[in-house]
Amino acid sequence: LQHCKNSGLVEKYSDEDSNSSSSSSSSSSSKAESVKTELANIIALHK
Repeated sequence: LQHCKNSGLVEKYSDEDSNSSSSSSSSSSSKAESVKTELANIIALHK
């Protein structure tokens, strides 16, 4: 169940990154990095 929840978060952030990349790719890529870090922290907490 938790794995599915994390996958949903990834999909949600991926959609946002796709939308924002058209306006500013540098800001989008840094946001993607922070999202990856955030998800890694969430997953680590549940191990």
